[in-house]
Amino acid sequence: MKGLIRKAAFAAALVVLFLLLVGLFVYYRYPWDNLKVRLADELSTRSTVLVKIGELKPSVPVSLKFEDIEVYQRSPSALLARIDELVVDPSIWSVIVGKPRLRLKGYAYGGSMSGRVKEVNGDRYDLDISLHGIVLDKYNWNELPLGRESSIRLGGILDFVVSGTTSQKLKDQDLSGSLNVKNLALTSSTIAGVEVPDMTFPSVSIPFEVKGPRLIIKPTSISGSDLEARIQGSVNLVKRLERSTCDIEVRLKLKGKFKDSLDPLLQWVKSKDAEGFYRITISGQIRRPRFK
Repeated sequence: MKGLIRKAAFAAALVVLFLLLVGLFVYYRYPWDNLKVRLADELSTRSTVLVKIGELKPSVPVSLKFEDIEVYQRSPSALLARIDELVVDPSIWSVIVGKPRLRLKGYAYGGSMSGRVKEVNGDRYDLDISLHGIVLDKYNWNELPLGRESSIRLGGILDFVVSGTTSQKLKDQDLSGSLNVKNLALTSSTIAGVEVPDMTFPSVSIPFEVKGPRLIIKPTSISGSDLEARIQGSVNLVKRLERSTCDIEVRLKLKGKFKDSLDPLLQWVKSKDAEGFYRITISGQIRRPRFK
């Protein structure tokens, strides 16, 4: 009887090994180029941006490695982001039970990214994403679609975290996170036709939330040697992001070299408050903001 059990166990092990080998053979011989095209088309169809994937290939043990991912604004066409490499590592059991759970690891702009994504139900997903050490100087700021009268160039090292629940539907967003930059530098920039003097800030931290279609910028203070700023407000998001509308309050206090050079430019602001801050509100669509 024991001999029969051992033979049955040995046969079962052989079957499992055979299935595993067949699975690995199919996995590594799969026509990944066709899947790459289908995935890029699916991502583009489900979003307001256009996604292009340079290369897709299997990675040990059972992961997918994406290389040279580019994300474009559709109209007018503009490159929004480029990811050098992204490895997607699925939990096999989660895929089998129909609730995919993915681990992510990638590299872009001299920094790294990591995170996890888990399907909750339907088109709702829990996510936890972080970017670390992103070198802002490596980003192509010239392609950022800010309109004909605005351009911006930033330098510094960026860290970014976001977590919560997301969905294809803007009304179902429930996210929170923060954006942090060390040695932030603003150079060669123009906003609404007005040239902005170069400025630097040793550290910037901006906490935010996304509740439904509303991006909330929590009260934030930014201080440099020549300028102090306090920012808060919100952006009502729509699928065409450049048509999203903003309601943001910015309070500026000029110091150092800016006190003499920028004071004349801000004379249209009625007055300073008791602390010496100019109050400016930014409203309207992101592509054509109004200043008051």
